Amino acid sequence: MKKTFSFIIVATVAGTFLAGCLKDDDNYIDYTEAPPAVQFLYAKHDGTRVIEAFDLAAEPQTMNLNVSLASNGPLSGAASAKVNLIANAAEQYNTAHGTEYEQLPANTYSIPQHTVSIPAGQTSVNFQVKIQSDKIDLAKKWMIGFQLADGSGAVVPANFGKIFIEVVIKNDWHGTYRAVGTFLHPSAGPRAISEDKELITTGPRSVMAPLGDLGGANYYMIMTINADNSVTITPAGVTPNVDQSWGPNFYDPVKKEFHLNYSYNVAAPRIVDEVLTFSSR
Repeated sequence: MKKTFSFIIVATVAGTFLAGCLKDDDNYIDYTEAPPAVQFLYAKHDGTRVIEAFDLAAEPQTMNLNVSLASNGPLSGAASAKVNLIANAAEQYNTAHGTEYEQLPANTYSIPQHTVSIPAGQTSVNFQVKIQSDKIDLAKKWMIGFQLADGSGAVVPANFGKIFIEVVIKNDWHGTYRAVGTFLHPSAGPRAISEDKELITTGPRSVMAPLGDLGGANYYMIMTINADNSVTITPAGVTPNVDQSWGPNFYDPVKKEFHLNYSYNVAAPRIVDEVLTFSSR
């Protein structure tokens, strides 16, 4: 099955994005005064893109784009919009972020319908895209994008009406892991880590994971599994830096465990030691 990891990256802190309630610089909309709006909604987003990961399979898999309604109160009628493909999404994203994505080929997906309607009394619906993962070249980085347009019964806000999605095929380390360990703050002292973490494919031998116990605040790390099973950690999201000199960082393929020792913030290091044990795909 497809596993969704959404870093929602819209000038905000991942996990605190609430439709229509978040101030996004000059694009802020106060829905007590503004008309209802339809927009893309993900619980987490890293500010620039969403990552959708799929199993390698012959049968089509469904990618659900969540389209939500932001309004001052329930509507008496339906709100609708067109969902248009951004034909040059990869080019737009590369220009803005200095990346090297390619546009997802047309033969690797299908769109059953190009409109979405949110019925009266409902706050969101899913817009479906069918992904044919066995036709995707695993050696390349792929991007697809969508733009809401022609809203009926609601407007389409400029800041949340567009979405860029990186489409990846799950590697061997993708999945849910149980994380246990300690987060040592330089002034507040230690606190225990005990949570489930979703590790999401970002490359053939790399996954993205929440940093320490700060994932809800957009602190992430990229873990690259080297040929000798040592692990190289690099910052992602708002993580400023990573120092992994505090101990060994490696993956145990027998136990399916990551053993990690690292810190961030050079001036006053926040030190993390944790073990991530695989629990489910």
